[in-house]
Amino acid sequence: VEECKFIPLRLSEDERRKLDTLIAALKVSEYTSEVDTLSRRHKSYRIIDAIQDMVRIGTGLSICSQPAKMRSIGSMNGNEIGQYFAELFEIGRRHKIMNPAKMRSEYGKLMYMLQDAQSRGAKESLGCSFHLPIKMVSSFVEKRGATALLWDARLPIAVGREKGNKGAA
Repeated sequence: VEECKFIPLRLSEDERRKLDTLIAALKVSEYTSEVDTLSRRHKSYRIIDAIQDMVRIGTGLSICSQPAKMRSIGSMNGNEIGQYFAELFEIGRRHKIMNPAKMRSEYGKLMYMLQDAQSRGAKESLGCSFHLPIKMVSSFVEKRGATALLWDARLPIAVGREKGNKGAA
Protein backbone atom coordinates (compact mmCIF):
# COMPACT_ATOMS: atom_id res chain seq x y z
CA VAL A 1 0.00 0.00 0.00
CA GLU A 2 2.83 2.40 0.83
CA GLU A 3 4.46 1.77 -2.56
CA CYS A 4 1.35 3.10 -4.32
CA LYS A 5 2.26 6.59 -3.12
CA PHE A 6 5.36 6.42 -5.31
CA ILE A 7 4.03 4.66 -8.41
CA PRO A 8 2.87 7.00 -11.20
CA LEU A 9 -0.42 6.32 -12.91
CA ARG A 10 -0.16 4.88 -16.43
CA LEU A 11 -0.99 7.20 -19.30
CA SER A 12 -4.38 6.90 -20.98
CA GLU A 13 -4.74 6.96 -24.77
CA ASP A 14 -5.73 10.63 -24.68
CA GLU A 15 -2.72 11.40 -22.47
CA ARG A 16 -0.44 9.57 -24.92
CA ARG A 17 -1.69 11.83 -27.73
CA LYS A 18 -1.01 14.86 -25.54
CA LEU A 19 2.45 13.47 -24.76
CA ASP A 20 3.23 13.25 -28.48
CA THR A 21 2.21 16.91 -28.82
CA LEU A 22 4.38 17.90 -25.85
CA ILE A 23 7.42 16.05 -27.19
CA ALA A 24 6.98 17.64 -30.63
CA ALA A 25 6.67 21.11 -29.08
CA LEU A 26 9.76 20.56 -26.94
CA LYS A 27 11.76 19.38 -29.97
CA VAL A 28 10.83 22.50 -31.93
CA SER A 29 11.25 24.90 -29.01
CA GLU A 30 14.56 26.68 -28.63
CA TYR A 31 13.92 27.46 -24.98
CA THR A 32 17.41 26.88 -23.60
CA SER A 33 19.06 28.61 -26.57
CA GLU A 34 16.89 31.71 -26.14
CA VAL A 35 17.20 31.94 -22.36
CA ASP A 36 20.86 31.07 -21.85
CA THR A 37 22.44 33.30 -24.50
CA LEU A 38 24.00 36.61 -23.65
CA SER A 39 21.75 39.48 -24.54
CA ARG A 40 21.03 43.06 -23.61
CA ARG A 41 17.57 42.03 -22.48
CA HIS A 42 17.15 40.96 -18.87
CA LYS A 43 17.00 37.20 -18.37
CA SER A 44 13.51 37.32 -16.82
CA TYR A 45 12.12 38.89 -20.03
CA ARG A 46 13.82 36.23 -22.14
CA ILE A 47 12.35 33.51 -19.90
CA ILE A 48 8.82 34.89 -20.21
CA ASP A 49 9.13 35.30 -23.99
CA ALA A 50 10.53 31.77 -24.38
CA ILE A 51 7.74 30.25 -22.27
CA GLN A 52 5.14 32.17 -24.26
CA ASP A 53 6.73 30.87 -27.49
CA MET A 54 6.54 27.32 -26.11
CA VAL A 55 2.85 27.84 -25.25
CA ARG A 56 2.17 29.15 -28.77
CA ILE A 57 3.97 26.20 -30.37
CA GLY A 58 2.18 23.72 -28.10
CA THR A 59 -1.19 25.35 -28.77
CA GLY A 60 -0.68 25.17 -32.52
CA LEU A 61 0.41 21.53 -32.38
CA SER A 62 -2.51 20.67 -30.07
CA ILE A 63 -4.99 22.23 -32.47
CA CYS A 64 -3.44 20.37 -35.43
CA SER A 65 -3.33 17.02 -33.65
CA GLN A 66 -6.86 17.17 -32.20
CA PRO A 67 -8.85 19.73 -34.19
CA ALA A 68 -12.28 18.67 -32.91
CA LYS A 69 -11.26 18.72 -29.25
CA MET A 70 -9.16 21.87 -29.40
CA ARG A 71 -11.60 24.22 -31.18
CA SER A 72 -12.38 25.90 -27.88
CA ILE A 73 -8.75 26.77 -27.12
CA GLY A 74 -9.13 30.10 -28.89
CA SER A 75 -11.77 31.15 -26.37
CA MET A 76 -9.76 30.03 -23.33
CA ASN A 77 -8.42 32.63 -20.92
CA GLY A 78 -4.87 32.64 -19.55
CA ASN A 79 -5.69 30.47 -16.54
CA GLU A 80 -7.41 27.82 -18.66
CA ILE A 81 -4.49 27.68 -21.09
CA GLY A 82 -2.11 27.55 -18.12
CA GLN A 83 -4.10 24.64 -16.69
CA TYR A 84 -4.02 22.83 -20.04
CA PHE A 85 -0.23 23.19 -20.24
CA ALA A 86 0.19 22.24 -16.58
CA GLU A 87 -1.61 18.99 -17.46
CA LEU A 88 0.63 18.52 -20.53
CA PHE A 89 3.77 19.07 -18.47
CA GLU A 90 2.53 16.71 -15.72
CA ILE A 91 1.98 14.02 -18.36
CA GLY A 92 5.55 14.53 -19.60
CA ARG A 93 6.98 14.31 -16.09
CA ARG A 94 4.94 11.17 -15.31
CA HIS A 95 6.04 9.55 -18.58
CA LYS A 96 9.69 10.26 -17.81
CA ILE A 97 9.42 8.69 -14.35
CA MET A 98 7.98 5.51 -15.86
CA ASN A 99 10.36 5.51 -18.86
CA PRO A 100 13.74 6.90 -17.74
CA ALA A 101 15.40 6.14 -21.08
CA LYS A 102 12.90 8.23 -23.07
CA MET A 103 12.71 12.01 -23.67
CA ARG A 104 16.38 12.59 -22.80
CA SER A 105 16.96 16.05 -24.28
CA GLU A 106 13.31 17.13 -24.24
CA TYR A 107 12.95 16.41 -20.52
CA GLY A 108 15.89 18.62 -19.64
CA LYS A 109 14.35 21.47 -21.61
CA LEU A 110 11.01 20.87 -19.87
CA MET A 111 12.62 20.93 -16.42
CA TYR A 112 14.52 24.16 -17.09
CA MET A 113 11.32 25.76 -18.33
CA LEU A 114 9.26 24.60 -15.34
CA GLN A 115 11.93 25.80 -12.91
CA ASP A 116 12.08 29.19 -14.57
CA ALA A 117 8.27 29.42 -14.68
CA GLN A 118 8.12 28.97 -10.89
CA SER A 119 9.83 32.31 -10.26
CA ARG A 120 7.57 35.03 -8.88
CA GLY A 121 8.13 37.35 -11.85
CA ALA A 122 7.30 34.65 -14.38
CA LYS A 123 4.15 33.57 -12.51
CA GLU A 124 2.94 37.17 -12.34
CA SER A 125 3.70 37.91 -16.00
CA LEU A 126 2.22 34.67 -17.29
CA GLY A 127 -0.75 34.81 -14.92
CA CYS A 128 -0.60 31.11 -14.10
CA SER A 129 1.48 28.30 -12.70
CA PHE A 130 2.48 25.30 -14.79
CA HIS A 131 2.98 22.99 -11.81
CA LEU A 132 0.66 20.12 -10.97
CA PRO A 133 1.43 17.22 -8.64
CA ILE A 134 2.15 13.98 -10.44
CA LYS A 135 -0.81 11.59 -10.53
CA MET A 136 0.02 8.53 -8.45
CA VAL A 137 -1.78 5.20 -8.10
CA SER A 138 -2.64 5.95 -4.45
CA SER A 139 -4.43 9.21 -5.23
CA PHE A 140 -6.31 7.53 -8.10
CA VAL A 141 -7.51 4.70 -5.85
CA GLU A 142 -8.37 7.02 -2.94
CA LYS A 143 -10.32 9.38 -5.18
CA ARG A 144 -12.54 6.47 -6.21
CA GLY A 145 -12.95 5.13 -2.67
CA ALA A 146 -11.27 1.84 -3.50
CA THR A 147 -8.46 1.72 -0.94
CA ALA A 148 -9.74 -1.67 0.25
CA LEU A 149 -8.59 -3.01 -3.10
CA LEU A 150 -4.99 -2.31 -2.08
CA TRP A 151 -5.39 -4.62 0.94
CA ASP A 152 -6.92 -7.49 -1.06
CA ALA A 153 -4.86 -10.68 -0.67
CA ARG A 154 -5.15 -11.38 -4.42
CA LEU A 155 -3.54 -8.08 -5.46
CA PRO A 156 0.07 -9.38 -5.59
CA ILE A 157 -1.06 -12.14 -7.96
CA ALA A 158 -2.98 -9.68 -10.14
CA VAL A 159 -0.16 -7.17 -10.53
CA GLY A 160 2.87 -9.47 -10.25
CA ARG A 161 5.02 -10.80 -13.07
CA GLU A 162 3.91 -13.84 -15.00
CA LYS A 163 6.02 -16.78 -13.80
CA GLY A 164 5.91 -19.07 -16.82
CA ASN A 165 6.95 -16.55 -19.47
CA LYS A 166 10.38 -15.18 -18.44
CA GLY A 167 11.47 -14.22 -21.96
CA ALA A 168 8.40 -12.17 -22.81
CA ALA A 169 8.43 -8.45 -22.29
